[in-house]
Amino acid sequence: MAKTVLATIFMLADTLPRSGRIEIEINASTGWLATVSAIGSGAIIEDAGIASLLGTASYFSLTTNTVIGAMVREPAAQFALVLEIHAETDLVTVTLRPAG
Repeated sequence: MAKTVLATIFMLADTLPRSGRIEIEINASTGWLATVSAIGSGAIIEDAGIASLLGTASYFSLTTNTVIGAMVREPAAQFALVLEIHAETDLVTVTLRPAG
């Protein structure tokens, strides 16, 4: 799970402009939940980045974001993790939680 969270951090770092920050929150009170957020003016995740994370497209252009997104998705699936993505203006959040 730690490698998946680390890969998620690298992926979200690619969504940030030069000014911004990455926040990580681990919540162990109800089992566990890991949330990684990219926060800053201009933070955005492209549709291809979302597709690579969720595995919803059979084809996407290879960019830093899509390659790392695929590298997040594979171990997440191996560890039965569910990825949830929330994107709005200047904020991208990926939450990893156990399936079920």
